[in-house]
Amino acid sequence: MLKRAGKHVLILDDVWIEVSLEEIGIPKPSSSNGYKLVLTTRVEQVCKSMGCKVIKVKPLSEEEALILFLSEVGPNIVQNQTLMPTLKLVVKECAGLPLTIVVMAGTLRGEDDPLIRKNTLRELKERIGKVKEGEDKVIESLKVSFNHLKDEKMKHCFLHCTLYPEDYEIGKDKLIECWIEEGFIDDMGTRQEMKEKGHVILKKLEDNCLLENITTKFGLHRIKMHDAVRDMALSITRMNPRYMIQAGLQLEELPKEEQWSPDIEKVSLMFNSIPEISIDVLPTKCQLLTTLLLQDNPIKKIPYSFFTNMPCLSVLNFSSTKIKSLPNSISELKNLTTLLLGGCFDLRDLPCLSTLQELKKLDLCGTKIEEVPEGMDMLIKLRYLDLRVRTLKEIPAGLLPKLVHLQHLGFQESNEKTSLKAEEMEPLKKLECFTGRFKDIGELNKFISSMQQSKKNLIKYHLQVSSDDMGRGREKTVTIMLVQRDNNRLFSILRV
Repeated sequence: MLKRAGKHVLILDDVWIEVSLEEIGIPKPSSSNGYKLVLTTRVEQVCKSMGCKVIKVKPLSEEEALILFLSEVGPNIVQNQTLMPTLKLVVKECAGLPLTIVVMAGTLRGEDDPLIRKNTLRELKERIGKVKEGEDKVIESLKVSFNHLKDEKMKHCFLHCTLYPEDYEIGKDKLIECWIEEGFIDDMGTRQEMKEKGHVILKKLEDNCLLENITTKFGLHRIKMHDAVRDMALSITRMNPRYMIQAGLQLEELPKEEQWSPDIEKVSLMFNSIPEISIDVLPTKCQLLTTLLLQDNPIKKIPYSFFTNMPCLSVLNFSSTKIKSLPNSISELKNLTTLLLGGCFDLRDLPCLSTLQELKKLDLCGTKIEEVPEGMDMLIKLRYLDLRVRTLKEIPAGLLPKLVHLQHLGFQESNEKTSLKAEEMEPLKKLECFTGRFKDIGELNKFISSMQQSKKNLIKYHLQVSSDDMGRGREKTVTIMLVQRDNNRLFSILRV
């Protein structure tokens, strides 16, 4: 394609190792064909090994660096002239590297304690002073900002973002849900309070310039990690054998058995091309594994023995895979708190779940199951249940009243037997987010009356009511959807 394109300039950004142009189909540039190749790298040896003309991008001058730093650090520090000597020393240690300057400014933004500022400068000097030949000053200086985070759980929240592929834009609400699943946010009175705490943590990480805030063209709020910040975070995880991160690398099989360290706790293999889990490469020493992320892989089958060596597994994500069933060995995961199977459009069969009594979150949205999994009435710790499944034939009577800790509940009615009854909903005093359909207006009125009497804290809901139109065989549907909650006033959209 490039040969047919005529004269062109091809830019390869963020190259870390020598690239064989021939292997990936890039014509070698020459004076005769007029092709141009530009690559950017932080490793000078890459340029030399590929025969490039080396053009070093100069760092900012001291004046430019100070201007950039002052524009990012915040007015409360800029206006305090007594701090200027210290700030100039910090900027000097940043060596004119823009990303380091911005992140260090974010670290000190709003910081009034002179001892903390002095300590930050000392740590920055020490880290950069210890950088050896061939090591990256940017990564080492960025670690100062990470170490500046006072809360250990906030550090865990930040490092969790490395489990996603490079340059991946993570939905804010989805990320906070992951933090809740991992236990990084303390269990609070309501799920809404936990989400609010999550947004406070996100804001802190954004203010420290460790995460970038992004708003898509559709108005969705997401975050991402700058490449260099992610490299810094990965360098921290590599010092600890607890992490295995191979997300978005186009893997076609699980890592070999020897790569699964006995000390491993968190594994991310999401967004790869793994079609099957081969018995030959199954890990045998995962006694400490707590998190396993395999979502967005074309996996079709899970061997029975896969779960037999993971006694501590807490979070399991098989979302958006092609599995048709789960093996019975999943019943051995006695410590499982989160099971995510949303978007598994081929999933038709689930084993008995009665032994998973620590389970707090179960997502079956979009699956093809026809019956509620056996033993679900034993999952009394469930906080989050998504059963928006079109193929579901029936909701067993007496199931919902047993799940009294539910905060999030989603159902999708497919027939009269999957319509909800108000008396079944009445015991769910902690419900905050609810999607479902009632058989008729009478059931809806009972639910609303019950909600008012028990003062349920519904924050978000999407309700539907179906009824026969005067016995003429025509079904009429009314949809009631919460758009906004403002103090005690509820604003809803009604669609008939």
